[in-house]
This record gives sequence, C-alpha cells and structure tokens, in this order.
Amino acid sequence: MVAKSLKNEGLYPSDVIKWEEEDRYSREVLTIAPSETIVIGQVLEKFSGGYGAVKTAGNAKAIALSAVTTGSGETMDIVCLVREAKVITDNLSYGQLNKAEVMAALKTVGIISSDAPTDTNPIIDEV
Repeated sequence: MVAKSLKNEGLYPSDVIKWEEEDRYSREVLTIAPSETIVIGQVLEKFSGGYGAVKTAGNAKAIALSAVTTGSGETMDIVCLVREAKVITDNLSYGQLNKAEVMAALKTVGIISSDAPTDTNPIIDEV
C-alpha cells in the first residue's frame, strides 16, 4: 500500500536518472510545444513548435525532468536529459509505443537503460 501511495505522489528526476555525466552535462533546457502535457520521465520528440510527448518510437530524443502543461499557442522551457545518461526505464512514459524501439532511439543520443549490459555501455570510455 505504501508503494502505491508513493507512486501517486508523482516522480522526481532521481526516480528517472540512474546515472548522468558530471556538472549536468547530460541536461539541456528544451522548449515544450503548445498544447502538451508533460510529466517527469516523459520521452520527448522534436516537432516544429518545440518538443512534445513522443508519438513515433524512432523519434525519441530526450526525457523530461520537469512536469508542465502548455496551453494553445503557449510554450515553456524545461530541463531535460538529452545525452550521456543511464535511466530507469520502468519510470519512463512513452504511451503505447514499443519499449525496445524507444530505447534504441534514445541510445543514438547516448541515453541507455539501467538494465543494459555494462560491456555495451557507450558512456564508458575505453582505457
């Protein structure tokens, strides 16, 4: 019962981020497009008016670290993960899209799943 209560409280960025580069290098401020409702952990894609909830798995480019609702004709800037990070996939929001396809698209920008094998982690530099 406690876990359900905590889940209803909403997510925090630490519920989504397993690891990120130092000095917030993994983060960037992105503009959310008009008429969007975004939650923490929402996978985003780029549209002509800004970023919004991902609609095509292969277009996934970022993960929201703030929650926001924009009105018609209104945009808002929020902090998002855009590169070099490891995330907790169970806490991501991507609707009915295929998880593997969403994560494959995010991997192209350096965002990988926390359950990805370490030996295929693009974030770790070879020595």
